[in-house]
Amino acid sequence: LRGMAGIHKRNHEELKRLMQKKEEELRQYQEEARKKQEKINQLENEKQHNLKEIRERDKQIGDKEGKIYELKKQNQELEKFKFVLDYKIKELKAQIDPKSEAIAEMMKQI
Repeated sequence: LRGMAGIHKRNHEELKRLMQKKEEELRQYQEEARKKQEKINQLENEKQHNLKEIRERDKQIGDKEGKIYELKKQNQELEKFKFVLDYKIKELKAQIDPKSEAIAEMMKQI
């Protein structure tokens, strides 16, 4: 009977050591899981921040594209005015040239 008690005691001690070892492993796994969860939370926060920044930049790009469109329209209008004014300048020069020639002729007569 004493021999059986000794065997049971040794088994009990072995199981106790094994249980302590498993509890320590469990604590390590829990600590790793906690660290990984913190990293996940940090990455989620970064992701949300980046998505917000992307939305803001997309809005800025849209605004600037609208501004570019408006400036191009304005540029086209100015090109039309330039064309008209260039034509008017040519007409006025055409009117001035004969008068200049007439003035030159009158100057010769004087």
